[in-house]
Amino acid sequence: MTRLLQCGLTMLAIAVAGCGGGGGAGPANPTEAEPLTVEQWRTLPSEERFTDETIARLQNTNPEFEDTEAWETFLREVVVPERAKANADK
Repeated sequence: MTRLLQCGLTMLAIAVAGCGGGGGAGPANPTEAEPLTVEQWRTLPSEERFTDETIARLQNTNPEFEDTEAWETFLREVVVPERAKANADK
């Protein structure tokens, strides 16, 4: 449970803090962004797909990810392997 709480708090911190280099390119709060579906996320270029802002937008605009366990499962089973594949293709 502690690890799950830590992961959730880390993702929240990333979503709130961002990377600081956005320069006003989009909404400051990812929850105010236009919803991003998993299907739309999969079609984004890898440079954009794996940014902190995009991941936070995906999590915060999908009701299916309101459950922390569902989000952690998605990260583990989809995001991490796809990021590894994208990095291997470079």
